[in-house]
Amino acid sequence: MSNVSTAEDEKLAREIGDQVAADLTMIIDRELAIESVSAERVESRVAGEVFIHLAFRIEFQVDAEKHFGCLLLPLPDAISIAGYLMVMSDEEVKSEREKTTLERSMKDAMLEVGNFVGGSSDAIIRKRTSKAKMSARSAGCQGVAPGAIPNFQHAPGAELILARLNARVGEFEPFEMILMLPAVLLGANAG
Repeated sequence: MSNVSTAEDEKLAREIGDQVAADLTMIIDRELAIESVSAERVESRVAGEVFIHLAFRIEFQVDAEKHFGCLLLPLPDAISIAGYLMVMSDEEVKSEREKTTLERSMKDAMLEVGNFVGGSSDAIIRKRTSKAKMSARSAGCQGVAPGAIPNFQHAPGAELILARLNARVGEFEPFEMILMLPAVLLGANAG
């Protein structure tokens, strides 16, 4: 395992983050900006701290094998994105950000955000690969308690690219998105 982030890991994370941000910005009519990215290799899934998080799980197909990752967003920021997707006003979104229990319509909007995360990831994966058969899609979303590890399939010891993306949606405070990607996306010799 490499303890130092590689340029390729950071580049892949930045490309996926930027694509997710661009696609969601277009739909929610508010800017979702990625301000900085750092990446490292890890062998286990990590937890989001302080807030409840939403884990937008991503299924990757690599040469007919399934691998998984996720994008973790603090619940208030996931609510902002989903609220704007539902065409809520700024005031309504501010009010919704305080909630920790979601109504059915908000849960449905979260699933739609997950579809954008999967589609954006797929666009980048397909653009980057020409020889290997690779794709990505949403594998649902899950609420995760502060300090709890998101639930997605991960073989013990298999390397993950762990990226921390500092982001901002609309006029709200910056927040950290945590992106976990299977290192196999960059090939056996990456990292």
